[in-house]
Amino acid sequence: MKNTNVRFRRVAVLILSFLVLPGIALAYIEPATTSYMIQIVAGIVISLGAFVGVFWKRITMYFSNLKVKAMAKKIAKQAEKKAENQ
Repeated sequence: MKNTNVRFRRVAVLILSFLVLPGIALAYIEPATTSYMIQIVAGIVISLGAFVGVFWKRITMYFSNLKVKAMAKKIAKQAEKKAENQ
Protein backbone atom coordinates (compact mmCIF):
# COMPACT_ATOMS: atom_id res chain seq x y z
CA MET A 1 0.00 0.00 0.00
CA LYS A 2 2.75 2.41 0.97
CA ASN A 3 4.78 1.57 -2.13
CA THR A 4 1.86 2.32 -4.49
CA ASN A 5 1.23 5.59 -2.67
CA VAL A 6 4.84 6.65 -3.23
CA ARG A 7 4.66 5.66 -6.89
CA PHE A 8 1.42 7.60 -7.34
CA ARG A 9 2.98 10.72 -5.80
CA ARG A 10 6.03 10.45 -8.04
CA VAL A 11 3.92 10.06 -11.17
CA ALA A 12 1.66 12.95 -10.11
CA VAL A 13 4.66 15.23 -9.51
CA LEU A 14 6.14 14.25 -12.88
CA ILE A 15 2.89 14.95 -14.75
CA LEU A 16 2.34 18.26 -12.94
CA SER A 17 5.90 19.36 -13.65
CA PHE A 18 5.40 18.74 -17.36
CA LEU A 19 2.15 20.69 -17.33
CA VAL A 20 3.27 23.61 -15.17
CA LEU A 21 6.90 24.11 -16.11
CA PRO A 22 7.40 25.44 -19.60
CA GLY A 23 9.81 24.01 -22.09
CA ILE A 24 12.51 26.08 -23.74
CA ALA A 25 11.29 29.64 -24.23
CA LEU A 26 13.02 31.48 -27.03
CA ALA A 27 11.80 34.88 -25.95
CA TYR A 28 13.21 38.14 -24.72
CA ILE A 29 11.82 39.90 -21.66
CA GLU A 30 12.74 43.53 -21.82
CA PRO A 31 13.63 45.46 -18.67
CA ALA A 32 10.43 47.53 -18.84
CA THR A 33 8.35 44.36 -18.49
CA THR A 34 10.33 43.27 -15.44
CA SER A 35 9.91 46.71 -13.92
CA TYR A 36 6.16 46.51 -14.54
CA MET A 37 5.97 43.12 -12.81
CA ILE A 38 7.85 44.48 -9.80
CA GLN A 39 5.40 47.40 -9.61
CA ILE A 40 2.45 45.00 -9.69
CA VAL A 41 3.87 42.92 -6.84
CA ALA A 42 4.70 46.05 -4.82
CA GLY A 43 1.18 47.39 -5.38
CA ILE A 44 -0.37 44.15 -4.14
CA VAL A 45 1.85 44.11 -1.03
CA ILE A 46 1.08 47.76 -0.24
CA SER A 47 -2.66 47.21 -0.77
CA LEU A 48 -2.68 44.21 1.57
CA GLY A 49 -0.76 46.20 4.15
CA ALA A 50 -3.25 49.07 3.94
CA PHE A 51 -6.17 46.64 4.21
CA VAL A 52 -4.74 45.00 7.32
CA GLY A 53 -3.89 48.42 8.77
CA VAL A 54 -7.43 49.71 8.30
CA PHE A 55 -9.12 46.61 9.69
CA TRP A 56 -6.54 45.72 12.37
CA LYS A 57 -8.83 46.80 15.21
CA ARG A 58 -11.66 44.60 13.91
CA ILE A 59 -9.32 41.65 13.39
CA THR A 60 -7.92 41.86 16.93
CA MET A 61 -11.39 42.32 18.42
CA TYR A 62 -12.61 39.20 16.59
CA PHE A 63 -9.83 37.04 17.98
CA SER A 64 -10.09 38.52 21.47
CA ASN A 65 -13.84 37.81 21.47
CA LEU A 66 -13.11 34.19 20.57
CA LYS A 67 -10.67 34.02 23.45
CA VAL A 68 -13.18 35.57 25.87
CA LYS A 69 -15.88 33.11 24.78
CA ALA A 70 -13.53 30.16 25.29
CA MET A 71 -12.59 31.42 28.76
CA ALA A 72 -16.29 31.90 29.65
CA LYS A 73 -17.01 28.30 28.62
CA LYS A 74 -14.11 27.04 30.69
CA ILE A 75 -15.24 29.01 33.76
CA ALA A 76 -18.82 27.76 33.32
CA LYS A 77 -17.61 24.15 33.20
CA GLN A 78 -15.53 24.65 36.32
CA ALA A 79 -18.51 26.19 38.11
CA GLU A 80 -20.72 23.25 37.11
CA LYS A 81 -18.14 20.76 38.41
CA LYS A 82 -17.86 22.71 41.65
CA ALA A 83 -21.65 22.75 42.06
CA GLU A 84 -21.84 18.98 41.42
CA ASN A 85 -19.16 18.27 44.03
CA GLN A 86 -20.93 20.25 46.74
